[in-house]
Amino acid sequence: MGSKAHLSESCDEGLPRLVTDVHTTGATDPDVTATTAIQDRLIARDLAPGEHLMDAGYPSAEVIAASAQRRITLIAPIIVSTGRNARAGTFTPADFTVDWDAGTARCPAGALSRSMKRDDRGLIRFAFSRNDCVPCPVRDRCTWSKNSAARNIAVHPQPVHEARMRALQAQGTDEWLAAYNVRAGIEGTISQAVRGSGLRHSRYRGLPKVHLQNVLTGLALNLTRLGAYFNPTVNPAARPSRIRELCTAHGLAAA
Repeated sequence: MGSKAHLSESCDEGLPRLVTDVHTTGATDPDVTATTAIQDRLIARDLAPGEHLMDAGYPSAEVIAASAQRRITLIAPIIVSTGRNARAGTFTPADFTVDWDAGTARCPAGALSRSMKRDDRGLIRFAFSRNDCVPCPVRDRCTWSKNSAARNIAVHPQPVHEARMRALQAQGTDEWLAAYNVRAGIEGTISQAVRGSGLRHSRYRGLPKVHLQNVLTGLALNLTRLGAYFNPTVNPAARPSRIRELCTAHGLAAA
């Protein structure tokens, strides 16, 4: 039960930060399902971002590749999944080098896979030989299996896998961190919408009506921010409390 509001805003330097999209979903819908829909609406309004900053819940390998096809650079933390039997410090599929032309994957120890095939999920699975895996000197860093099984890895098809690898390589750089720090501004927008407009309290039942309320909330934020941008005023200093005046008079606080 319930709903979830996804807010997007502009972050151009020197300009007011305005809400550019409001997306409403069911409370249990994963964030990743909203990414493409948000981008499609932004593109339809001629507001497609060159860089789209999101938190870790919104990207997936498919979404990263789809964003690249839209000429949108998705900047978001990519979570590396090491598999159900993996532990801290074990090799992930990102540590394997895939040669798509040859149809092979090379493990960190230098062994080549013996087969490549597509599984039922649409992933590309590379299987390695027991002759390489069992005597491997770094086996304990590769697999947690105790039955002398060989390592297998499953990756997305080439365009999606390569897009994900580029995103993983970029997120460790200083440039990526500096760009991603800008995303923190949306937290202030969410706080403003919650505290000023009661975003978390729905006045209506039914997702369409809740979405309308969320859109009106976004409009209210934009009017407030445009007013502050074109008519900046300095708020007068708040009158000190009586306890502060008492402390100041007795030298217990700075004036």
